[in-house]
Amino acid sequence: MINTLMHTVEESLEQALQKVLDTDFPAGRYLTIETRLDNHFPVTPVEDLEHFFINKPDDQTCLLGLGEMMSIRASGTQRLESLKRQFKQLQDNWHYPASSAPLAFIAFAFDENDPMTGDWQNIPNTLLQFPRILIKTTPAGKFLQFNMTIHSARQENQLKDEFKNIKTLLNQYLSYQSATQPDVVPLNAEHRTSANSKIYKNNNTTENYHSTRSNNKQAWQKLSQEALDEIQKGHFDKLVTSRQQWVRLAQEVSLAKLTDKLSRYYPACTVLSFLSKGTRLVCASPERLIHLQDAVIKSEAIGGTILKSPQQDANPPRLLPTDQDNPEYHKLLKEHRFIAQDIYQHLDPLCHSLKMSCSPYLMKLHNMYHLETPIEGVLQEQYDVFDIIKALHPTPAIAGFPALQAQQWLLAHEGYQRGWYSGAFGWLDAQMNGELSVMLRCALLNSEQAHLYAGAGLIRESDPEIEWQETELKMQTILEML
Repeated sequence: MINTLMHTVEESLEQALQKVLDTDFPAGRYLTIETRLDNHFPVTPVEDLEHFFINKPDDQTCLLGLGEMMSIRASGTQRLESLKRQFKQLQDNWHYPASSAPLAFIAFAFDENDPMTGDWQNIPNTLLQFPRILIKTTPAGKFLQFNMTIHSARQENQLKDEFKNIKTLLNQYLSYQSATQPDVVPLNAEHRTSANSKIYKNNNTTENYHSTRSNNKQAWQKLSQEALDEIQKGHFDKLVTSRQQWVRLAQEVSLAKLTDKLSRYYPACTVLSFLSKGTRLVCASPERLIHLQDAVIKSEAIGGTILKSPQQDANPPRLLPTDQDNPEYHKLLKEHRFIAQDIYQHLDPLCHSLKMSCSPYLMKLHNMYHLETPIEGVLQEQYDVFDIIKALHPTPAIAGFPALQAQQWLLAHEGYQRGWYSGAFGWLDAQMNGELSVMLRCALLNSEQAHLYAGAGLIRESDPEIEWQETELKMQTILEML
């Protein structure tokens, strides 16, 4: 199987390579070659190769970047401006087929000044990375992109050398795939874990981790009470306090198996696997920050959490029930409106037109519902995806309201570095299209432990004990997959 797939790829790449050999490129320019892949070609992360993997099951879209052709790193108040300036310089010097714009992965921290030490020490504050090889699945099929730099006028020799390198990397990838295919387990009631379960087991019904330790519950509730005091004083309408949890693992977790499970149990989410310098990061985010395609901009306000009941799971609602006497619904709607209205108000000056749903829908996840309000518009010509990111981050869903002031209060009081948690990740292409999701339900992994993050939005009516339970539920997104 491997030899057949590799032979097909080699033939396609040789044909694409031949088309550009006669074209003159000055030194210092960049080149992308794209070819179609067999539909059986695997697109999953592997443990032994550094990668950036994004899967959106409901959209039938999957991206896997292998190796690093080029990366741009930044931090500080001008991090997005720095990325934008360097990205545009690359655009002017990049040759690629009209239908095959090169794609870069992007991710950034919650705090632009986060020093990224401790658990985050091998990850930059802000990263824009062009992979050496990009394998992508779309509704139109599977494709492979190969990116390279033209260093000298002797293009033919260099292209042939790069062709050898890509074959070596692809052979490594396919060899690892053959040896470590993820186990596919049918998704049925027998394999579902109760949202209230405290025991997480693997397929052999033995515990997959030994013990857990997390930041002190009492300390987190004290922080939450301080946040509620600030809200009662009128300094904020909402604050999103977050916490960490460490899980000591009985065995090393397979990224391929973990992302496969997350993709099947959470098909509405964006699933991430990132491996760099030994640091492994996984995520299953329900919240899309921005999607931009040919000036059409889409965003989603996500906020407000409802625990699913067995009856709801059998007959899931789509709209939030109208119950004027239920204070919990009033609280959910109030919290959600801060998010929806803030996103709308920040996008409106950038758009020719903008529309937002009058009332939220219910987003169904494996173990909970979220309130969701779609927002869509047409971007003005003078703005681009970097302007949108700067306008929206941080949203009230991850910081509070007003968002920038809430972010500063959290940085002063939470007492730990969020790193990429509650930042964002996604992709951009050379035509300034792109999509980013908020980095939620994520975990850093090593051979001994998983380091998880979760937060809860506090408003005047919130109860710290109930919000603690919400963070426990959110952490189960990763925990029950272990």
